[in-house]
Amino acid sequence: MDIKDIIRHEVEHLSQAGYNVVAAKELPDDRDLRFFIQTLGTLPASNYYLLDKEVPAMLQGMYYKAKKMKKPFKDVVNAYLDIFVNNDTITKGDKQEILHRWRIAGKDLNLPSL
Repeated sequence: MDIKDIIRHEVEHLSQAGYNVVAAKELPDDRDLRFFIQTLGTLPASNYYLLDKEVPAMLQGMYYKAKKMKKPFKDVVNAYLDIFVNNDTITKGDKQEILHRWRIAGKDLNLPSL
């Protein structure tokens, strides 16, 4: 199911830029932000989960996974974020902030509530 999640996640990215862009989903390039988060580490790791391109991709991928597993969407999302809390990538406070932002984005994407 993780592979299905990843594939759906990447399909969402394909619609955000490049040859397959969907005009309503087009987002600006965020390579600089990713560089500061992932390579330099000058921005908190939690910012990655809040990038404009990542939020819809993550939510769509996890929603697809939840449907295929016949599990509540909320449980799949919490299990995903708990991985990063448990390995100290993000804090519990970061998780709550991410969930808050994802709830708002989820409504815009017509996904079940978190």
